[in-house]
Amino acid sequence: MEWIRSGLFPGCVAGLWEKGRWQWRFVAGHALVVPVRLRMRWRTLFDVASLTKPLVTARRVLAGAGKDWDLNEPLSSFRMGKRVRLINLLNHTAGFRDWVPLYLIHNDPTERFFYLSEAPELRPHLRPEALYSCLDFQWLGLWLQRNGHFPQPGKNLIKNGKGRALFAPPRRLRHQIAGTELWRTYEKTKAAALGFETSHYSYDQHPNWGQVHDLNAFTLPRGVAGNAGLFADADGIVQLARWWCRPSDARRWHPRLPWEMASPDGSYGLGWQLGIPGLPETRDRWLFHSGFTGVCIAVEPVKQQIWIFLTNRIHPEVRDVPMNTLRRELFLASFSH
Repeated sequence: MEWIRSGLFPGCVAGLWEKGRWQWRFVAGHALVVPVRLRMRWRTLFDVASLTKPLVTARRVLAGAGKDWDLNEPLSSFRMGKRVRLINLLNHTAGFRDWVPLYLIHNDPTERFFYLSEAPELRPHLRPEALYSCLDFQWLGLWLQRNGHFPQPGKNLIKNGKGRALFAPPRRLRHQIAGTELWRTYEKTKAAALGFETSHYSYDQHPNWGQVHDLNAFTLPRGVAGNAGLFADADGIVQLARWWCRPSDARRWHPRLPWEMASPDGSYGLGWQLGIPGLPETRDRWLFHSGFTGVCIAVEPVKQQIWIFLTNRIHPEVRDVPMNTLRRELFLASFSH
């Protein structure tokens, strides 16, 4: 693949799932280039970063809706204010800032949960338009854990054995995991740019291999969080995504629900971006999400089509790669034959 040869990323896995099977799939390059070189495999596990949001967190919230909680019930008991509801968090309209280094403020899960609930500087106001924020799903993950509705670390979420998806993969799987940024200097620079003192945090104490890259997730127990922390291979990602086509444990569900319950500006629905960036013709049919580590997924829930493009584009360091352009090109090419 020319993208790999030109150095945009070391390796990738891609494919299109339709009618209960892979219509095509592709593997190329290396999963890891430092400290050792490992070939990319179909069963390579990826740190899927923000794909955790729709594939695990939003799914768990939706599965409990109507049984254990109401998506439109005010969260005033958590001091979130009378106007903030679960649906606002799912649709990124709760008013949270896009990101702050929570690990420099609170690492205890309870303290972080109430800080997210109460700190006015994090949530200036409710928004009619969506503002993508990792903090929405940090709160949802902590809330689900407090209610006993979040996965346990180390447990494969794919019950039929067709794929792997888990939080906190054991060390013995490390040679099966695609690399990410080795020394996490990107987050250090980002936190410093926001005015946070970073000298007391050891960003580069140990090379990162086989652990979640996102430090807001990494600093929670076992790296389990609602915004990031999931590791999965291609088959595992598809098995989780199929829930959005035909869920077995959600009430009042049909494939158009993310659009019907979307943010007022129509950009996000139930944890998904509506449409593929740069392809406006997909906005009414495709659900999309990407992750900072270089992964993305698109789901057409009516036709039950699932398209994936998984790369390790931030390994061994974060570089400026035009990922949305590459995703559009590959997506269009996937349906051109």
